[in-house]
Amino acid sequence: MKIYRTILLIIIACLMPLVSHAERNTDEGMFNHLSLGGTLGTTGYGIDVAMPCTKLVSLRAGVSILRIGEINFNAPTTLANVLTGMKIIDKDIEESLRNTDAAVLINPRLVNAHIIADIYPFKHSTFHFSAGVFVGNNTMLGVYNKTPGSFKFLNRANEYVEDYNRLFGTKYSPVGIQFGDYLLTADKNGNVDAEMRINPVRPYMGIGMGRCLGRTNRCSVMMDAGFMFWGTPKFRLNHEKTISSGDSQSSFLGVFSSLKAFPVIQLRIAGDIF
Repeated sequence: MKIYRTILLIIIACLMPLVSHAERNTDEGMFNHLSLGGTLGTTGYGIDVAMPCTKLVSLRAGVSILRIGEINFNAPTTLANVLTGMKIIDKDIEESLRNTDAAVLINPRLVNAHIIADIYPFKHSTFHFSAGVFVGNNTMLGVYNKTPGSFKFLNRANEYVEDYNRLFGTKYSPVGIQFGDYLLTADKNGNVDAEMRINPVRPYMGIGMGRCLGRTNRCSVMMDAGFMFWGTPKFRLNHEKTISSGDSQSSFLGVFSSLKAFPVIQLRIAGDIF
């Protein structure tokens, strides 16, 4: 709950100068309206407030939360790829190590506070450019095994790979779970606990249709699409080391885990407070 209180204090601190300015400029038509809206989109659900800065610029600030819950996923391992080139004599060992998939749980979670300026280049059009910043948690995704110790077979495989490399002078890579273009190896207890880390400060740019304040009534609807730039994701593996991505894969997870920007599509429905 501490992060939510911090985000709320940041929003209030940013809006206090605008609210005080609104009381002094009601005759100028600037900072003299306030709308409260609800949002829904790829960043989750949230609330925000908006005020006009000038005749062509409006400012929005709010918070959004994305929590999907635990997702079951069968992740492929690199066992078959690594063992293919080895001259394995013991057929029992070969068959026992050729596990195809590993059952993991994925837990997406994203909390954002945002301040976004909407710029309307055409006076009588609802089309606008948007630019701003999202600030939030830097752990976007958690990946871990469903059953404690269920990945001990990866440890046995790596012991075999290490012995093989030492005996024949080869340089076969460690065996692990292939998550996109990241290799997640198990700890000594046969567990995988990985966190996908992103930048806590994430610039945003986009375009959209609609206005954040009503013109003919007290309700308004907006639709925005753009990108939140969160940098190249990294994984914190087993609370010990940070790993970077390798070569991008063609799968969805390969594309997702190497993204430097997150696509933002958001619907906002609001009502004017004053």
